[in-house]
Order: sequence, then C-alpha cells, then structure tokens
Amino acid sequence: EYIYLEKQYAELKDDLLDVERKVNAVIQMDDDPILCSSIGDLEKAKAKITQFLEKKENQRINIIEIRKIFNHIETREREKISKLLSKKSKIIEYFKQITGGLYIEVIFKMEPIEIKVKNKYNEIIEIFQLSGGALDQLNFSIRLALGEKLLQDNPGFFILDDPFIKADSMRLKNQISLLRIISQLGWQVLYFTCKDEIVNSFRPDINDNTLNFLELKNPSSI
Repeated sequence: EYIYLEKQYAELKDDLLDVERKVNAVIQMDDDPILCSSIGDLEKAKAKITQFLEKKENQRINIIEIRKIFNHIETREREKISKLLSKKSKIIEYFKQITGGLYIEVIFKMEPIEIKVKNKYNEIIEIFQLSGGALDQLNFSIRLALGEKLLQDNPGFFILDDPFIKADSMRLKNQISLLRIISQLGWQVLYFTCKDEIVNSFRPDINDNTLNFLELKNPSSI
C-alpha cells in the first residue's frame, strides 16, 4: 500500500508540474512564475488565472471598441475618397485637360476598392492598363484636386519632382498650361527637372519673368 501511495504521489506531482508548465506558458509571468506544488499553490494559481482571464476579457472588449472606431474612420475616409473622385470632382476636369480630352471620366468603386477611367470613345479602362505617362498624369490630377480639397480651395504650394517626364509633347504642353492656370489662381509651384525639353517648354515664362528659374551647376554637391 505504501508503494501504491508513493506511486500515486509521484503521478500527482508530475501532473502538478505539467499544469505549472502549461499555465506559465500561457500567462508568461517571468518575474513572478506560478507554482503548483501544493494545494495552497493551486489556490493561488486559480486566483492569478482568474485575474489573467479578466484582464484578457477587458482587453478583448477594448480591442472590439477600437476596431469599431477604426472601421468608422475607414468608412468616413472612403466616403471622402468617393467624393474626391465623384463626377463633380476637379480630378476629372484636370485629367481631361491634361490628356487633351482623351479621358473624360474617373470611376471609383468602394467595394472592392478600384479605380477605372473612361476615354472619349466611352471605353472603360482598368487603371493597370494605362501607360506610365497616363498614370503620372492621373496622379498629378489627384494631387491637384486633393491639395485644393485639403486647403478648402485656398491657394497653397506644390513641390513637383519631374511629374511630366513621361509625357509626350502634346500632354507636356497641356500640363504646363494647367500649371500656368493654377499659378494664376495664386498657387506656388516648385518644379524640379533634369530634362532640357521641360526647361525649354517653360522658356516663355522664364523670358517674361513670370517664372523664377534657378539652374543648379553641380547638383551632386548639394
């Protein structure tokens, strides 16, 4: 009988150690590990586990509330984007002007989020089917409209790093005409370029002093 009890005690001790390992693996209290070597330890472990579960439940509730807030913000931001890309948006006006009327509409869908454009032949074109130049021009149109929206139609400034570098001669002319228009509306534009073609396109503005031209003799030293 003694041997039997000793065996039972050894099995119970192993079970307690197994519980101790599993509990500490879940709760991960390295500075105050839970011990399970006696009935008293089990009572303390029960209290700590209960406290741990209550804490996790509160965290779960907080996470749910935070997700609700973010979902609400996401919905509002999507609505803003939808308004920005609506048929009344200036994006379409700018994009149409830059492309010489080749594209007449920007189509935005909320679910799933996707952007398409319609050309003057009423063909719907996926955004990934646009040429690199057309994508740059759409991006530029969005930046213009977004800038006006953020500043509530008050003039501000744009810093542009060769956004027209992929444009053909016709679209380059249209884009520069658009820059002249927004400049006349009070916007300031800081334009960086490494192409002589673009500098020459601005030459009339440079010659009549409506554009301040600064040539960097040794850009690599800046």
